[in-house]
Amino acid sequence: MQHYIAPILCLIIILGQVLTLEADTSTCPDIQVTITANDQDDVDIVCEAIQVTLQLTKRYDLEFAPRLDIDVVDRIKALQSSNRFGEFDPVTGKIVVLSSRSCEKAATEWFPFGQQMTRSLHRSLIVHELAHSVADWNFKSAEPGLLAHEYLAYVFQIASMPSDLQNAIFQQISVPGFQQASEINEIYYALNPDYFGVKAYHHFQMAKDRKALFRRLLAGELIPRDSSEDFWIEGID
Repeated sequence: MQHYIAPILCLIIILGQVLTLEADTSTCPDIQVTITANDQDDVDIVCEAIQVTLQLTKRYDLEFAPRLDIDVVDRIKALQSSNRFGEFDPVTGKIVVLSSRSCEKAATEWFPFGQQMTRSLHRSLIVHELAHSVADWNFKSAEPGLLAHEYLAYVFQIASMPSDLQNAIFQQISVPGFQQASEINEIYYALNPDYFGVKAYHHFQMAKDRKALFRRLLAGELIPRDSSEDFWIEGID
């Protein structure tokens, strides 16, 4: 594998040659990104996902981690599911995502949100993992729990999608947003993470002050944490 080091997402080093990439520096804080991948196309889609995540982070007054380490791989060892597209390690801060080729292959057996794999859907899966990094960096609660992580990750993921993909998902998964905090529970998440994600997104969209909602989430005030979540936290999807 080759290592691509991209400070401010504007610089990539490939085999000792420095290439300057087009990037909107107004949306790029001073961060350093190391992407390990075999294919330039995979690097490009990861960089797109980072840009979108940065925009959402800025929109909701959140902070982005000053450094990201992202591995693009052909196979991810599943800890909790036989089908996995990415993982964030809260201990090391490393993000692992499937390559485009492997993502398409995995999606022949399991369809995220009931959809065929597209570039936009693949990018959103990477945004989901990046959002876990954002959540981890911004949590005020010492033990936030899995559900708070997944709530923010799914909100970022669906928000990153183009409207036609969002509409297709909402037609496929026609559920309302969570109506009260007690509905945001690990049982519902375990039964169907995609339905949990759609309900979380609709719940977030209903909030009058979305920045305040995220502040409550990150402070551990929105979702009551249950001790039964502990076994989920080793690796976060």
